[in-house]
Amino acid sequence: MKVGRAAGVDDGFFERGKDRVAPLVATIMKSGVVEAFRFNWVEVDGTDATERVLELLGVYQEQLGVLFTDGTIFGGSNVVDLYSLHKELRAPVIAVSGDVPDEEKVVSSLLRYGGEEAVKRYRENPPLEPLETRRGTLYVASVGVSLGEARRAIEAYQLSSKIPEPLRISHLIGREVGRWV
Repeated sequence: MKVGRAAGVDDGFFERGKDRVAPLVATIMKSGVVEAFRFNWVEVDGTDATERVLELLGVYQEQLGVLFTDGTIFGGSNVVDLYSLHKELRAPVIAVSGDVPDEEKVVSSLLRYGGEEAVKRYRENPPLEPLETRRGTLYVASVGVSLGEARRAIEAYQLSSKIPEPLRISHLIGREVGRWV
């Protein structure tokens, strides 16, 4: 798999019960060089994550070799549909987490804030599976590529940590943007 241009999407800081929306950030990179940053908003505990990610990527949609997402949930309980993203982007979509997912806690939180529909959307995505990379274990769900190809894409963008660089940068920016707004 030729990786080419990659985007990493993560949400940012928000206060549940206070904020109606959370920041959504994309970092677009090619060959280790940042090409662009894109910003959008996602409804806290809403159902618009997939649409907001597609809007966020804008003109880069047709140019992506791979999309990395920080897990499959943004803005509290707003579940992104990895299959729909793959279909619309015509590129592999790889959800990445640096931590072991606690399925019981995730489902409990989704039920509390998003209801049965959020749990249903969450379970329609492939589960996060452990994946050994050259920089350590990640938990990954991939659509459009095998786990072996996902490993190659992740390792191509592991520049300064085990998290792919476009995703790591989006996480840093999202955290700060959310605190400023």
